[in-house]
Amino acid sequence: GLASAMLGLIWLMSFGLSQAMQDNARRILGGDVAVTVVNEPLDAATSAALGRVGQTSEVVELRSTARAGSGTGARRTTVELKAVDSAYPLFGAVGLSGGGDLQAALALEDGIPGAVVEPGLLVQLDLAIGDTIRIGDAVFQIRDYLEREPDRLSAGTFMVGPRVLIPLDTLTATGLTGIGSLVEYRTRVRFPETMAGDDAMRAVTAAAAGPGLDQPQ
Repeated sequence: GLASAMLGLIWLMSFGLSQAMQDNARRILGGDVAVTVVNEPLDAATSAALGRVGQTSEVVELRSTARAGSGTGARRTTVELKAVDSAYPLFGAVGLSGGGDLQAALALEDGIPGAVVEPGLLVQLDLAIGDTIRIGDAVFQIRDYLEREPDRLSAGTFMVGPRVLIPLDTLTATGLTGIGSLVEYRTRVRFPETMAGDDAMRAVTAAAAGPGLDQPQ
């Protein structure tokens, strides 16, 4: 439950900002509001309550290792893994070098899910588009280069490896979210345009209320 998790809530304080600044802030945050839980997913009841406030998107971020090859020829490197759902991103757009759609790039093909990676990963592991990598216990096919990630700054500036995006529904298969892992579960909410910001924030605060919640003043 939330009592055993660290939970934080960030709200986009838009008062006094120009429309351009508001739009940029939403892209960086990933939503009008973001709820983050560390090391365990947000409980189903809270997720459902947030879904009644507005459109939601869930992403999970953690540091892991990508591996290629086997035996004496195996290669590995640290990566910043981000598992995203089908609603991601709520604001802005992911830029791929081929100009395609993110969800199409991540879709299953011949039983293998896709991954979108920063070019540095291919250099470090001597790979090309179409090759496969293993992350944890799961295999992914590299489908495209990641050129733009609208909410990149929400993860902070200290990233030790290239970014890798995978589908959220494949994360369990990696086996990386067990005990001992440092995992951040982020739920972003996009408020309906017809709902006043203060009303939406009160609804979010009520939905996400619990031990460890940092509420806006």
